[in-house]
Amino acid sequence: MVPSTPRPMANVTPAIDIAAAHDFAFLKGATIGVLANQASVDTNGIHLVSLLDRSQHCTLAKLFAPEHGFLGAAQHMISVPDENDNTTGIEIISLYGDDTLRKAAEGRLSIETILKQMNTFESWYEPALTQYLRY
Repeated sequence: MVPSTPRPMANVTPAIDIAAAHDFAFLKGATIGVLANQASVDTNGIHLVSLLDRSQHCTLAKLFAPEHGFLGAAQHMISVPDENDNTTGIEIISLYGDDTLRKAAEGRLSIETILKQMNTFESWYEPALTQYLRY
């Protein structure tokens, strides 16, 4: 049943804004990887990678891209190749490529923490990322 009188909207501060306000202090000393897409922004529209790159508390080591690529520009059902982030130069590893498991076997990853910040995170990325981290 829908209430007849609308309730006032609550003010909600997204976690990304809270973490950035504290310069990601909870990541102090960590080497991290980030699974994100084009919607991984704070309320000012600043991307999570830019916020983390400015942080004095962590080292951003790897980026992971979902199905449509890191910036969401890849066509549906098309393999997404690895690339480098234009701003930071950090390698972006596609979790939707033809050779995801081969890359995992090469063991190209040495990170301590994975941050996932996607508004539409689908569960099938979990096994791909887990498989990658296992090696």
